[in-house]
Amino acid sequence: MNRTNILWGTLLGCSLLCLGMRLRPVTAEPIPQRSKVKPQAQSWKSRVFIRLQRDSTGQYAIYDYCQSSIPSYRIEGRHLVHNWGQEQERFLISRRERRGADHVFVTSSEGEPQATSSFRFTPLDSLGLLWRIEGEPFIDSLYADRVPLRHHPCPHDPEQEDAVCGRAPQEPAPQGRAFKVLNQDWKEKTFLNVYWGNRGRYVYEERADLPPMSYRIHGDLLIRSVEGRADTAVIQRSYPVGGIRILSTFISKGGRSEQRVYRITSRDSLGVIWEIEGGRYVDSLYLDKIHVKR
Repeated sequence: MNRTNILWGTLLGCSLLCLGMRLRPVTAEPIPQRSKVKPQAQSWKSRVFIRLQRDSTGQYAIYDYCQSSIPSYRIEGRHLVHNWGQEQERFLISRRERRGADHVFVTSSEGEPQATSSFRFTPLDSLGLLWRIEGEPFIDSLYADRVPLRHHPCPHDPEQEDAVCGRAPQEPAPQGRAFKVLNQDWKEKTFLNVYWGNRGRYVYEERADLPPMSYRIHGDLLIRSVEGRADTAVIQRSYPVGGIRILSTFISKGGRSEQRVYRITSRDSLGVIWEIEGGRYVDSLYLDKIHVKR
């Protein structure tokens, strides 16, 4: 056999071998996909919605005024907190209902289960970024960076002690809990209403024409003073739970008894500042630790 036949035989064998092989298709590695859970499908256990307003161009923006916080709705477990800007209300969520695309929260005031109200959350887009709540536009706080934030400087008034130029300092978060005070015998205690001033401190304002808003515990009585009117309730139970003192009371009105529960929440480890019904109060024993405006 000559070299030419050997060469042609080798080439023919290789060709037949190649034809019998099946090539494996080349496939790309799968690319991990981001979660496609829509914002509307997020848990309603903890969410924050921030109010929007139209700017001069007609676009939505978040407005931050120096003398108030940004209005919002917060869902904190079984509670719904409506922050108006300078005041806030806290509601107990009885249930959440779906009415079409809307989410309706049926609530009651803390301590007044008979006083019910509802809040309707309506999505304004398919992703659930924009919402209409009680007729006003809001944005889910997770996407607040998608709209501009407008700061409004404070007007400077040298005659007003707690007015400053620029943005007002935010009230600090609670600085511990006064467990030692909470576990004491609360037979004589007075809490005076204060507010967080623009100079970054709590302010107690004395007025000659109006007694201060206060809560006073005197033995088995709770005396609540608001705008010069005082209500006296009988304390049935008084006990601490975590960083809160619970007062279970009843008051007689028009020949019938009305039950009410007050939660007095500590905001620091010494027991200086407390939260009652959404407001800020100072223990009268520590009035010298805050600014008094006369």
